[in-house]
Amino acid sequence: MRDITRATYLARHTEHLPATGLLPDGGNDQCLWQISAGNSGKTVVLTVEFYDIEEDGGCEDYLRIEGSTTKATKICGEDFSHPLMTFRDTNFNVSFTSPDDTLRRGFVFSIVLEKPCHTNTSTMLEADVNVQSISSEGYPNHYTWNRQSGNYKCEWHIEARDGSAGILLDLHMDGLSIGTQLNIYDGCDNTGTKLYPTMNATQVTGAERTQVATGNSTFIEFIVESVGGQGFRINYLSVPASDNSQSCSGASDFTLNATDHLQFITSTNFPKLYDGDLTCKWNLIDGFSGRGVFLKLHLYHIECTNDKLVITDADGITTKCSDELITSPENFTSGSFVLDFLSNANVQEHGFVLSYILGPPCNGSEVRLAGNENIKEFTSPLYPENYPSAIPIGSYVCNWLIESSDNVANLLLAIEIKNLTAGDTLEIFQGNVLGTRLYPANGADLTFAPKFEVSPGKSAVLKFSVTSSANSGFIVKYMAQRPVDTTPACSVSNRQLTATSSPAYLTSPNFPDDYLNNQQCTWSIDDGGSYRGVILQLLLYQIQNATNCEEDELVIRKGSTKEEVKRCSDTLVTATENYTDSSFEIYFKTDQTIAKTGFQLRYIIDAPCNDSVIELNSISALKKLISPEYPKYPGALYSGPYTCYFVIAPQYGADGNLMSFNLSGIDAADSIVIYDGRNNSGTVIYPPNRRKRSTGISNQVFVSNSASSAFIQFTVSSPTGSTGFVVDYISHPVTNNTGSCNISVSQLVATSTIQYITSANFPALYPRDQNCNWHISNGNSGIDVLFTLITFQIQENGSACDGDKLNVQQGPSRSPNVRCSDSLVLSPEVFKSSSFDIEFTSDSTTTANEHGFLFSYILNIPCQGGPSVLSADVNLGNFSSPEYPSNYPSTAFIGNYTCNWLIRAKEPGAGILLIVNMEGLNAGDTLLIYSGTNASGTRRYPTTVDLQSNTSASVLHFAPGSLAFVSFTATTTANKGFYITYMAIKPSNTAVSCADNAVLPLIATTTVQYITTPNFPEMYTSGLSCRWTISRGNVNADVILTVIILHTEADVCTNDTLVIKGEGASAINLCSDQVSTTEIEYRYRSYGIEFDTNIDDNNRGFVISYLLGPEQPRYTRSEKIGIAIAASVGPAVLFLVLAIVIIAVCFRRKLDNRKRRPRQRRNVYENGGFMNGHLSGANGHSSFNKQDLHMVKTEQETSPTWVKMFRSPSSSPYTRYERPHSK
Repeated sequence: MRDITRATYLARHTEHLPATGLLPDGGNDQCLWQISAGNSGKTVVLTVEFYDIEEDGGCEDYLRIEGSTTKATKICGEDFSHPLMTFRDTNFNVSFTSPDDTLRRGFVFSIVLEKPCHTNTSTMLEADVNVQSISSEGYPNHYTWNRQSGNYKCEWHIEARDGSAGILLDLHMDGLSIGTQLNIYDGCDNTGTKLYPTMNATQVTGAERTQVATGNSTFIEFIVESVGGQGFRINYLSVPASDNSQSCSGASDFTLNATDHLQFITSTNFPKLYDGDLTCKWNLIDGFSGRGVFLKLHLYHIECTNDKLVITDADGITTKCSDELITSPENFTSGSFVLDFLSNANVQEHGFVLSYILGPPCNGSEVRLAGNENIKEFTSPLYPENYPSAIPIGSYVCNWLIESSDNVANLLLAIEIKNLTAGDTLEIFQGNVLGTRLYPANGADLTFAPKFEVSPGKSAVLKFSVTSSANSGFIVKYMAQRPVDTTPACSVSNRQLTATSSPAYLTSPNFPDDYLNNQQCTWSIDDGGSYRGVILQLLLYQIQNATNCEEDELVIRKGSTKEEVKRCSDTLVTATENYTDSSFEIYFKTDQTIAKTGFQLRYIIDAPCNDSVIELNSISALKKLISPEYPKYPGALYSGPYTCYFVIAPQYGADGNLMSFNLSGIDAADSIVIYDGRNNSGTVIYPPNRRKRSTGISNQVFVSNSASSAFIQFTVSSPTGSTGFVVDYISHPVTNNTGSCNISVSQLVATSTIQYITSANFPALYPRDQNCNWHISNGNSGIDVLFTLITFQIQENGSACDGDKLNVQQGPSRSPNVRCSDSLVLSPEVFKSSSFDIEFTSDSTTTANEHGFLFSYILNIPCQGGPSVLSADVNLGNFSSPEYPSNYPSTAFIGNYTCNWLIRAKEPGAGILLIVNMEGLNAGDTLLIYSGTNASGTRRYPTTVDLQSNTSASVLHFAPGSLAFVSFTATTTANKGFYITYMAIKPSNTAVSCADNAVLPLIATTTVQYITTPNFPEMYTSGLSCRWTISRGNVNADVILTVIILHTEADVCTNDTLVIKGEGASAINLCSDQVSTTEIEYRYRSYGIEFDTNIDDNNRGFVISYLLGPEQPRYTRSEKIGIAIAASVGPAVLFLVLAIVIIAVCFRRKLDNRKRRPRQRRNVYENGGFMNGHLSGANGHSSFNKQDLHMVKTEQETSPTWVKMFRSPSSSPYTRYERPHSK
């Protein structure tokens, strides 16, 4: 095979043209030629110039020509015309056969490559920053010309990209033959300006090197009309235009940031000659990325005598100049560069081209990533753009270490490779780069686009190596899931879950590893009764696929309708699906065959606001409005944007709200707008410019007063939310300060009810030139006044409050406390003293910081010091919660307080009885009762562990022994409270009275004596039968018997009964199932008392007192005679005698009273009877029901006419038997 690269004639037996003439007889000659175009890729032109070959009618001698596309052709005979025939093909097989001895002239054929260029056809080329070249045919060998191909012309059209500075041509001319032309034009064809040879210049035929600068289009033509010459080569490039107006102004350095996209710096006017007298400077930095800058000097042509390019980096200074164009690139790498270019006015050249780009995106060190339940991702560098090529920055390696965030959850990686260039690799290792390689398993480099999943355990390393050109790269999605206990849902029954503001997760069993076969799992998710609804997100799933998910399936049932959504897929689906409803039921079923990765669900409660308006009422105390779930309001990542609306309405009589806003915790993507009024149609208070960000302010004061209320609109669009906002607000009716300002001092008395004083116009600005004075006293109560400066904003005008000021003077000494502040003070300040003198003054100036003040005053804690010590005896005493029967004081203003009482029995051995009437306590307030002297004793009430007292109305009774400690603690608002009745008595000796068939006789005296049930005040026992008789002895007087305490079993007095029978009266049965302190008094000459109990419920029993009443007068003999005479005379005389007797009796009684004044008895209930108890007479006609007041009467026909019953008052300075009584 011979490669044909020149026009050549081949003759028989030779490879070169022989001399013409007859050829000797070859005799059985067989000649073969194999002809090709070599590696030129061009067409071979084979021309038969002439032939003279014996024909003999059958072409025994012949020339045979065959090509790859040319059919075999036999030639014989003779023909001398020129040319005879021409063939074109990429290669030929030529043979000549001559079997006899006949001599003929033979043949001549020529072979040559087809013309290098076709007339009227231009080769289109694009210039860029890379140096490219064109040349004459065969360069650096001679170009060709022959008569077979004839003259030819080659044309090139070079275009630069948009935005280019032009095209630079570097011409290397080795030589042209006479008649051959090389022409270069500026433009698209040869009608443009001719740049080479220059106008009127002769065609260059010798060797030379020169540069030609053109615009963005260049047209080159090469015309060959004579024998070949040495030819030429033209290198060309084009770069983007550079704006050097700043860098070469000489004013300052010009800083450029390298990026991942190639950028260029060129000399002024490039590719044309640069200007003279230039001073240019550039600073190149990596934009603080830490990747450094890769700098490439593509070419330079700088006159060396006076001009230079200076490159300064961390390694030193490099200076470049050359009187010839240098196109061999040089590379530099550094964290930053300083470039200087200097030129003078003498000689200018084409200048230089530099490019710069960020260094490799990875330096081989590991990037640590933490996987959690949220799907995250990372990509190849610059994705979705191509990752950086290793050309020109060099090979690089990126490593990512992915770890479970808590070293408990297992990782799941989903990798999608878009495309990698051959030679670039992505590898995945378990644990670290020394661990098991999970991908690719066989070590092959993948350059296509697969999708696959890997579960590497708790950590993995991904290694990406780039050694070649850029490509589209890859995406890696990763997550880590803590083990989710699916046992209850998959084995026992439906598992109930409640969504909260923190996202929670639900997975298939064994996730992220493959789920188990033969599973049936059910979960129910609700919003916990918040009515906010549930957001459910299906984050990913890979579940064995089948028609209608018949084999394995995930079913989501929504809300009350249970609308179903089924999911299954053989490939991992990571596109999140969102659902919102009041509740969800999740059902997961697998069969006995294929297992996949499974699923991951996230659930969270919906947005905290449902577009309804929340109504708030401001009062005289500072209140707060905070953003939802402060200090971290939910973002819109899951729920989408939401808006909360609030209305702050001032209390009745107040002229608007005083509000302080702290909005510093609001995300920049969220907003808060405040309107004056009840909706968003009012005037905007904040922000003043709706385009202004509504975040970043703190303690900004606003007053809503034109429409009284304030409307707040809070909109959340940020994905994660932020801290939120705090609004302090307050309102109070303006105080009438007519008498206290500029006239006289207002005299005020503190009580247990909170009272307020404000500056004039509060919360609006107070007037100028004010002088207001108040004096607050405790009203001689002996309790301190609690003064609270709730809030104030008073013009400061210097640290000494030289302008406006509020002076709080304490006590008789009037200790001053001066206050002023340009900012609203929101921390209440408390003072305690027996009295206060308050002075407020304002000057003649006005500012926006004059909203004034609000203060309150109230009597301090009602209980102070140690416990109140009380002595208990048979007389009923009482104490109560503070200010009873009014509500006990609230702690809202005076703080929590505790009242303690210590009750001691006077008589040794006496037991105390406490009767607690609970009217009402607030939850959180407590009443505690202990045996002993303090709270370390046995707690008798309440008996629950949490110390919470019974807060509803009730009656309780306790027998704590001879010492009782009672403690009342208030921590909340006011309520009705309680009162406690107490007494102490030593129980009677009932050994005789309660013995079998025994009666204990008792004689009344003028000293009070008592009868009690056994063990009183403890519970009596069952099966008692006790009997007493009480007589008057030899005294002519009635026995006054009083039932003081009664507590027996009720049941219509048929079980445990107390029977009292007065002399000459019917027996009275008494019983009460409540501890009754309603006293009943009887007056008879003597009594029989019986007390019987059964075996059922036992109670406290009774306490009965008895003593002699006033002694009755005895008649004299004269009085008896008068009575007899009156009986023997007529009615008139009888009347007269009766009058005389009455006068005598009255006179005698007066004398008796002077001698001895009888003990007096206090009143009992006017009609007798019990509250909340049962009473009945022996004849059964006086029974009554609970909570009714009834009267107990004696038998009128046998009772003395003067016997009456009275109700004793609740309190009296007299002891029981020293009070006046009525007959």
